[in-house]
Amino acid sequence: MAMWKRSDRSSEKGNVTFADGHVETVRPQFGELTEHCDPLE
Repeated sequence: MAMWKRSDRSSEKGNVTFADGHVETVRPQFGELTEHCDPLE
């Protein structure tokens, strides 16, 4: 599961932190996919 954090100055991208500890910068569409936000999926 990813945690989403975005600021208004982020060029429409946000940082996500994954359960294994790595961090990526992604677009909001990333969070719209169920495999990225539903732990049972």
